Amino acid sequence: MMLIGRASRASGHRGMELRFGQATWPSAVVAGVVGSVLLVGCSASTGDAVGESDLSPSMPHSIASSVVRQTDEAGRQLPFQTAFPNRWSANNDGSPYEPCTALSEDMLLRAGMVPASAMDAAVADGQTARGCVWRVGSGHKGTISQIVGNLTDPQDGLTGYKRLNSSGIEWFADTRVDGRTVAVGSSSSAHCLAVVQSQRAIVATIARMVALDRPPVPQICERAIAFTRATIDQIPR
Repeated sequence: MMLIGRASRASGHRGMELRFGQATWPSAVVAGVVGSVLLVGCSASTGDAVGESDLSPSMPHSIASSVVRQTDEAGRQLPFQTAFPNRWSANNDGSPYEPCTALSEDMLLRAGMVPASAMDAAVADGQTARGCVWRVGSGHKGTISQIVGNLTDPQDGLTGYKRLNSSGIEWFADTRVDGRTVAVGSSSSAHCLAVVQSQRAIVATIARMVALDRPPVPQICERAIAFTRATIDQIPR
């Protein structure tokens, strides 16, 4: 399914919504906004509102680990207990890449993340977006999210992806990371995303800085690109 961004004017500012098929995801969800912001999520079968307390649904460890998948395809444990049996689904199986297990704790620290802050990007069972959200360390107010979602037309690649997202995202010049094309775009002064194709899916890294004295968009984009660079060797082509 194609990830489609569009401008949101309902709240009087230019925000980003990400649409997977018929399901629309406010940028707050995908960018990992927490705290006082209400997160709203929906999947192909549900449109329930989800608050912060629902971001990491919990269930007894013995139950969750016995009936719900907790590891990636390589057997690496997720950094949290997920209660969603369909976290891995036909909506995000276009790439085996799992953002939540891509980097070790030491690598996350070197990338400027707070490893213990890892949260599941999933806010509903069976949703398209599969991945993780981390807080940025070093006193900065922001998050880095990395998610996997299937493309509707993988043969069109990033060119088709950007074309379908042209109304909601300002695309900058593509960059190259480890010989691969990475699309870079922004929907507001607080967001930037770096997108690479992985088999039949995209892997999107979304940087969001919320401080009033946040850096300009090009520097926010550098954060998204840097995290893409840190994980690119594990993202299948």
